[in-house]
This record gives sequence, C-alpha cells and structure tokens, in this order.
Amino acid sequence: MMSTETREVSPMPFCQMPPGKNYMACGSSCSWTDFITLWGKANGVLVGYKQVTLDEMVADTADRGYSIEVAHMYSYSSDAGCDGGMDLRTVEDLQKAGIECTMASLEQWFARQHWPALLAK
Repeated sequence: MMSTETREVSPMPFCQMPPGKNYMACGSSCSWTDFITLWGKANGVLVGYKQVTLDEMVADTADRGYSIEVAHMYSYSSDAGCDGGMDLRTVEDLQKAGIECTMASLEQWFARQHWPALLAK
C-alpha cells in the first residue's frame, strides 16, 4: 500500500507481476542536466550541471577515495543508465497490466523535501 503522506510505494504492485523479469520503481527518469534543473526550480535557485571527466572530478574533490567512488558511480549510471543496460519493467508496465501503482514524480519528491540546511552551506 502507498502512504498518502509520504507517497512511498510498497513492493505489493510489483509482486502482482509474473516472475522472471526485472523491475525499476521510479516516478521519473531524466538526464543529469534535467535532474539539477528540476531541483533548482523546486528550490527557487539557479543551478547548472557541467559534465567532467573522472580525472577532473578526482582532482577537484578533497577526499580522493570518495571522489573515485562517486566518479565511477556517475560514470556507470551515465554509460549504462540507472537500469544497468537491462530490459527493466517500469511503473508504466504495471499500469498497462491493470495494476494500480502510483508514484511521485521527481518534481513532486523535490517539493516535499526540506532543503534549507543544504542551501545554507
């Protein structure tokens, strides 16, 4: 069941689908540029996204080990995508099968978060 307050989705809708498939539960999927643009819009701030190489990210981050991990994560999600290149079923597939599964969009999720502490830094 979905909580109307937090809009979190339980795994129940996915359990109604046949086994043997891979699923990704997300209300929105977009590029990093669109992601940061939506975040800025939700918070009333002007932001931008600049693609950098793995080496540039490592050089510009104080914690080398951490920056390598983050750089590899971004590289993976950008190259293969969040789906890892797999053929995943999504919320739309559940809805087409007649299974009710409502998820918040990225814009809705951003709007419900409390960002002042982050923005104050």
